[in-house]
Amino acid sequence: MKKGLLGSDMVLIDVVLSVLGLAPPQGLTDSMSQSKTLSLMVVIGLLLFAGFIGFLVYMAGLS
Repeated sequence: MKKGLLGSDMVLIDVVLSVLGLAPPQGLTDSMSQSKTLSLMVVIGLLLFAGFIGFLVYMAGLS
């Protein structure tokens, strides 16, 4: 069983990355399980992307 950044399962990140089409999920999750820095960068990137999409939806609702 793969362990994530904080010891939790990596199943959720596998699903998110495959839905977004970011690289082969197996290779990326293997690298993320070995590198805390990469894991943090991917999580921050996903949060920023989600925030940008939320901002666009908010702006579209104002008009």
